[in-house]
Amino acid sequence: MARHTGPVTIRAYEPRDREAVREINRVTAWRNRGHDFLFEDGELHADYWTSYFTDHRPEFSWVVERDGRIVGYFLGCADQAHFMRTMQRRIVPRIAALALWRSATRYGPKSRAYVRHMLLRGPGETPDFPFLDYPAHYHCNLLREAQGQALYSRMALMFCDRLEAAGVTRMHGSMLEPEKGAAFPRFAASFGLEHVEAYAEKPTRLFETVLGDTRPMLNRVWGATVASFRRFFEQSRDAGRI
Repeated sequence: MARHTGPVTIRAYEPRDREAVREINRVTAWRNRGHDFLFEDGELHADYWTSYFTDHRPEFSWVVERDGRIVGYFLGCADQAHFMRTMQRRIVPRIAALALWRSATRYGPKSRAYVRHMLLRGPGETPDFPFLDYPAHYHCNLLREAQGQALYSRMALMFCDRLEAAGVTRMHGSMLEPEKGAAFPRFAASFGLEHVEAYAEKPTRLFETVLGDTRPMLNRVWGATVASFRRFFEQSRDAGRI
């Protein structure tokens, strides 16, 4: 039997899964282009996107396992205030210091441009959104062999269960995408525009700065009740979309 055709199991994240999660994060970054599409440093890329969940609050996270291999993950956060404090005090300062040092000693032009943009312009390109009113959020990625099996939706529903048990009633989602041909309008139509309680967007020049891609890009954030997210994920699961 082929290695990738065995049954899959969703289970709670464990410390032994850390490097597998980080590798999937690197491989699937920027819509499966890989982390080096914008930034060559896979270590710091994974630090930024996963270390809060794996090292500080792993209790809302799951992995997808097949034949002893991790083929996907779902990293959840129920407390935006704790997330922001931890990122600002314990994670981002270390990443920024290392990125600046490596920019001076080893990075190529593209990665240096990425670091400059993220440090100097990135904070100003964050949408003005009431994050603390929608405190839960998540980060999910699946290898191609694990896609199309409703695993994303199943883990998202498990997350909703845990949030409701913890008394968390609102959550937010976000994406960076082109202004034209964007996925968000399709998502919003599927989700139900009437369920989106808060929305904000802000232009970003990240791709222009790093890649010379002048297409208008947007950072988008939206918020809704956990119950509304649950209905969306139930519909997605039943339709086999994600």
